[in-house]
Amino acid sequence: AGWTPWVSSHKPNPDDVMDGDTEDLSLLANADDFNLCGGDMSMVADIDCREINSQTPWTSTGQSDLICDTLTGFYCSNSMNYPEGCHDYEISVLCQCPPTTTQTTTSTMTSTTTTMKTTPTTGIHHPQETTEHTTTGAVTTTGTNIPVTTGAATTTLQEATTPKVCVAGWTPWVSSHKPNPDDTMDGDTEDLSQLANADDFNLCGGDMSMVADIDCREINSQTEWSS
Repeated sequence: AGWTPWVSSHKPNPDDVMDGDTEDLSLLANADDFNLCGGDMSMVADIDCREINSQTPWTSTGQSDLICDTLTGFYCSNSMNYPEGCHDYEISVLCQCPPTTTQTTTSTMTSTTTTMKTTPTTGIHHPQETTEHTTTGAVTTTGTNIPVTTGAATTTLQEATTPKVCVAGWTPWVSSHKPNPDDTMDGDTEDLSQLANADDFNLCGGDMSMVADIDCREINSQTEWSS
């Protein structure tokens, strides 16, 4: 969880009075290019907006009728800021992971006490069986008592579900393979799905749906892959 990078999906046209700058939060959350908070709007806890060029907070730009909230995203109308028009703005949102849920199941087993009471008589002894529910304290009967079972047992089971690891922002640079230049069948492969699920890397908590963008570079010189 944390603040996302600053993003902007629209550049306003100041010459079009019907235009403005709109950063629709629900669209940005679900767009493949941005995928804010993994596309889960319920994880959006806060938002910040600023002017791109000067990085001035939206509340200090002097423009009129601006909206910056977690329901809308950001909105500015050229018609309300005529003739200058809207500046170009960007947004960043705070993502919070869902809380851990714990389910507790308690089962109680109460045993019974069976007492064999023998009453002395002349000749044959006739056993008399009585059944009592276990009670607190001492149990006293007349004659010879043979307790079989007594007491109560309580078992508590706890089942906890671990929340999905949710970390917004760019990961550290990682590499899982060093190519062998003498092997014509070799090369350099960084398999994203394997890196996401490998214990040594665990990118985006192993959840590929949270991957919003990727960057690649040469390790030694740190030169961008496209250059």
